Amino acid sequence: MANKDKGQSLVEVVFSVVIIVLFLTGAVIALLMSVSARSQGLARKKATRLAETVMENLINDKTNNPAIFWQLNEVSSQTMSSFNNYTYSIGFSLSSASPSCNIGVTDCVEATVGVSWTDKKDNYLEVKRFFSKNF
Repeated sequence: MANKDKGQSLVEVVFSVVIIVLFLTGAVIALLMSVSARSQGLARKKATRLAETVMENLINDKTNNPAIFWQLNEVSSQTMSSFNNYTYSIGFSLSSASPSCNIGVTDCVEATVGVSWTDKKDNYLEVKRFFSKNF
């Protein structure tokens, strides 16, 4: 009977080791996924800050240099020194979203700031804002 008891305890040990290995594998996978999600979140947050900075510059131009702003110069693939590996573009489209906007006249536009970056895959973020000459 002594041999039978040793065999059962060996099976129990192997089973226990398998369970521990499965648990540790799951824990490592969960840890790697959370680190990846945090990294992606930080990259997206930085892209959002860049988009906000560019949009604030547009708002400043509209307020302080309206003649230059209303030329609606589109920008493609520009970089900013404090945002390495991020590029932005600015586009404008005519809008009639407000009753004070005249159709066919450039007095209301929607500005679109697009930010792209590469972090293991290509990412893109877009921010839009309405601008009007009337208010």
